[in-house]
Amino acid sequence: MRFNACFLVLFCVVIICRGQEKCCNNHNIYTITGERITGEIEGQHLRIFKQTVIAVNDMNQSRFFSNVTIIEGRDITNYLVLQDFIQGIYWFIYPDIQECYTYFLPVGMKLPSECVKDNAEYLNQFNDPGDVLVIRWQYEYDYESDGEKGEGPTDFTVNGCIKSGGSFVGTWESDGFEVDVIYGFTYYNFEVLTDVSEYFILPSYCNATINVG
Repeated sequence: MRFNACFLVLFCVVIICRGQEKCCNNHNIYTITGERITGEIEGQHLRIFKQTVIAVNDMNQSRFFSNVTIIEGRDITNYLVLQDFIQGIYWFIYPDIQECYTYFLPVGMKLPSECVKDNAEYLNQFNDPGDVLVIRWQYEYDYESDGEKGEGPTDFTVNGCIKSGGSFVGTWESDGFEVDVIYGFTYYNFEVLTDVSEYFILPSYCNATINVG
């Protein structure tokens, strides 16, 4: 679950003023799709997997929904994640086997930021392969706020200023050990929404099989 949580934290869409000024997202309810290819090394073992997340962010009520699909070789895993920062809990839901698990949010876990990080460094401006003008910022990550330690660039469109992609090189924690990791990610299908209540209705089987961790 650890690497999935790391990715979910990255689902922040920000609005940047033209040039080098850092700004914040002015859309509080939206959906966006992200894809990531990850390679992690632990000891002599290399693991490579693809992860797709369809996210719905409701900043007004501090809640976040993600439909996650992981492909690793021939194995495909799908589950849903609901995070509720007001209640301080989150759910992992597996529709295929109708199982639902709930956990307390880690102490000190912060809401996904809607703003460009203070320590982000402006790199350049260019057209991406889709001929979309983007601004590239260099990001630094730390375990305390990001669950990762390392760095990498993140791109935002100039027109609309939506996060469009980037990469990361560094480490994350796994069972008390640091794991070397590198990944590239991209975002698309950004859409502003109004009513997202349907995404936060728990399946009926969660009432019977929920486990608190």
